Amino acid sequence: MQTERPNLWRALAYLIFAPGRYVLHEAGVNEAFARATDPVLREHLDDPERAAPLRAQWLAVAQSGCDEVRARLLISFLLTGVVCCVAMIAAQLLGADLSHSVTLAKACNLGGAVLVAWATLLGLWTVRMFWDGPPLSDQVVPLAFRIIFVPGVMLVVLGAAL
Repeated sequence: MQTERPNLWRALAYLIFAPGRYVLHEAGVNEAFARATDPVLREHLDDPERAAPLRAQWLAVAQSGCDEVRARLLISFLLTGVVCCVAMIAAQLLGADLSHSVTLAKACNLGGAVLVAWATLLGLWTVRMFWDGPPLSDQVVPLAFRIIFVPGVMLVVLGAAL
């Protein structure tokens, strides 16, 4: 029996803006997958007494995945900020004059470079594999990578063209 693929855009939006809804969404995806692929689990899920521990386990796994990916996003963002600060300090120490006016080209280059660096750090984490494939929390990371990386590259190119 074929299962419906989860909507990664919705999952990513929930992950960033509504973590509680994300946890419920991932647990629901796991339950739907179990119902569609495993007749024994389907039977357990039809019995409320046996279904409660399974649902609690899926909620715990979803919460753990949510916390992990949100931490990945935050840590990679903060690490990118630290690297940018270190680069600015190094430029100052090397005698660069950072007080001159900011141009659109420089702003685009800097913004693009920051987004590309952030997406790259985010994308460096490895994907965990389970018996039924990667969990939803690991499937949204490549989408977040593309959402951050592509505009970053566009800004770098735009800054170079200006």
